[in-house]
Amino acid sequence: MARRKRAPRRTDPTENADQAELAALRMGEAPISAGIIDEKLSGADDDYPRGNNALERDKALEEAEAEAATEIERRARLLGDAYPFRHVGSRLIHVPADPQLYELLLLVSLAEDYSTGRKRLLPRTFEALSCLIAEAYLGDDAASYRIGWPRPRGSATTLKGAIEELRKATGDQCGEWKWGPKEGNPEDPSPQRAKEQGLDIVAWKKSVDGRAGQLYLLGQCACGKNWHTDAKLQDLNIKILNEWVSEIANVDPVRAIFTPRHALDEKLPFISRHGGIVFDRVRLTLLAKREKAATVLLAENARMQHVMQLCMA
Repeated sequence: MARRKRAPRRTDPTENADQAELAALRMGEAPISAGIIDEKLSGADDDYPRGNNALERDKALEEAEAEAATEIERRARLLGDAYPFRHVGSRLIHVPADPQLYELLLLVSLAEDYSTGRKRLLPRTFEALSCLIAEAYLGDDAASYRIGWPRPRGSATTLKGAIEELRKATGDQCGEWKWGPKEGNPEDPSPQRAKEQGLDIVAWKKSVDGRAGQLYLLGQCACGKNWHTDAKLQDLNIKILNEWVSEIANVDPVRAIFTPRHALDEKLPFISRHGGIVFDRVRLTLLAKREKAATVLLAENARMQHVMQLCMA
């Protein structure tokens, strides 16, 4: 008698936990099973005899729910009081508190499209939030500049103009953010030729005496599911940036990647080695509790609520 094959795993506990949080956010509370995506389980019993389909599907649902619950407990443990949900039995209860940054990040990560309609606002909103969190991470006397495309209204439209604005904002220091295309590259490339070269935000710790040698954090923002893939982690390439900027900093800058999604603990070392410091939903939420960031976010609460409604529409 042929031995039946084990069904392949079709569920993602991180995605299922997000869906459970979304259900609780919409309804106030919801069973964790509300987050299990049936479409992903529909083929989980394809390799079993037809008589066992219902049994194997129920088993797969139970396993997926248990894994989602484990992921929710991981989030609750890392975030403590900053986690806006409570896991009670098999249910998840939303416990809102302004500013609802965690909820906003959840909704941004679940958006299916970032390139059409009003949802084009979401990546720009996330980049602005990342600037604020980067400053909170660097502490007192930190500043930031959003260089990601499309840039804020009133900012330079070309890469050269943006780098010149950045150099001025950072104090016009010798050896820092000097525009200088390599031979063969145009002096002032159009946005079609060079937008931001994977660099979405720059944050820095201001020099205490106004002299050169500041610490820079070069940030890449990634909202999509592929944020931790090998290819995506190479979007921000210092060597490519040097094609246009001859001198970036006197002190080696630190790379970072910002995402509204969760970075699983077991994947964090790899992502950190290849993408830099990881600022995921947990770290963004915790850093937002720091005084300056918390004050700004509370002042922007109405705008954040508007973005959340846009995501849920």
